[in-house]
Amino acid sequence: MLQIQLEKQKRLNVHLAYVELGLRVSHTAVKHLKNLKRVRGGRFLINRHQQTSIPGLYAVGDCTNSLAQVSVAAGEAAIAATDIHNRLFAKH
Repeated sequence: MLQIQLEKQKRLNVHLAYVELGLRVSHTAVKHLKNLKRVRGGRFLINRHQQTSIPGLYAVGDCTNSLAQVSVAAGEAAIAATDIHNRLFAKH
């Protein structure tokens, strides 16, 4: 569960968040996540499994790259889902 707060809104508990196509990566929604590292343009730093610098927090799509294509985000989501699956399976 991730807690986000958008401008002039109450805090929300979410399992995932989507950055709308064409919008800049928001700094306000995740500003309370102190260990979330970023790269040029404010995008989130991720590893080859799409995991951010916060263990268990994955990111895909426009907030990680500048390609702005749904097909790219879908592929990245498949990579993240595979890693999450493998981690959950390894714990059992």
